Amino acid sequence: MYHASIMFHFYLAFNRFCAVFFPLYYRKIFTNLLTHITTTTIWFLAFIKCLTFYEIIGCYFQYYESFWTFSSLSSDFCDDVNWYTDFIPNNSLGVMIVTVNLVSAYRAGRNSRSLSSPGNQIQMTKQQRQREIYFIKQTFFQGTSVFAGLAAYYVMAPLFVNDVVLCVLSTFWAFMQALEGIIIFASNREMRLVIWKSGNKGRPIVVPSISINL
Repeated sequence: MYHASIMFHFYLAFNRFCAVFFPLYYRKIFTNLLTHITTTTIWFLAFIKCLTFYEIIGCYFQYYESFWTFSSLSSDFCDDVNWYTDFIPNNSLGVMIVTVNLVSAYRAGRNSRSLSSPGNQIQMTKQQRQREIYFIKQTFFQGTSVFAGLAAYYVMAPLFVNDVVLCVLSTFWAFMQALEGIIIFASNREMRLVIWKSGNKGRPIVVPSISINL
């Protein structure tokens, strides 16, 4: 799940990049067939990576009671394998995700300002402007959360020896992954309105009664 999540984040970042920079070709690039193929390929690669790393090579992902978290088997060989197959690829993807998201957010903001300029005949509506702002917020916070989780696990955790701090930093990436849903929900006003309306749909409508004295 962890390896697949990183690749899916990169795919989503690339999806946003194409939507902002190539809007006329977006539907031709991201067809339903390509999306299904990409999704299947990502899950397959993640499965092969986990099978090779944890089962064939023998660098098991195990629980360390000393600092209350899961980590790869600690040995010179597994550390080298983990460095070249996990740390470098995933952190490289993390940096690329942040970079692509920030570039997409910058371009989206620039497009919004150009459409909202007084001299432009095609004026952006308030709702469209709000969508652009939500998009910029979502791309920024999603990219930052992915990079923060990776940095906490790979960079900051090895610098500490306290068990509590190690536990927090070693599991921080999992919380950042779970934070994705909150970021999407908080950045999408339309989604919140849909959920709010569906929640109020079953409530009875109370009509105030008016008594007339004759």
